[in-house]
Amino acid sequence: VHLPNFSLPNIIAGERILPELLQKEITTGRIVEEAETMLRGTKSAAELQQKLRSLRDKLHRDDAAGYTAALILETADRCAAGRSILEDHA
Repeated sequence: VHLPNFSLPNIIAGERILPELLQKEITTGRIVEEAETMLRGTKSAAELQQKLRSLRDKLHRDDAAGYTAALILETADRCAAGRSILEDHA
C-alpha cells in the first residue's frame, strides 16, 4: 500500500502539514532545513499554527482514538481501491 503521507498528524489532517522523514533522511541538517521551511517557507508560521489548531480540534473529542482509527482504516481502504485519499476531503 502506498500512502502519500505516513505520519498520523498528516493522515488526520488530510494533507501534509508537517514534514515526514524516514531513516537515513533524518539528519541534523535535514531537520534544520525542514524547521526553517516550516517557519519561513511558503507556508507562514501563522498558517501552520492554524492547521495545527484545527488538527488539535479534530482530536479533542471523547472518541479521538476511534476517530483516528477510522481515518486510518478509511485511508487504507482508499489506497487499496486505488482511489485518492483526498477525494472526500476537498
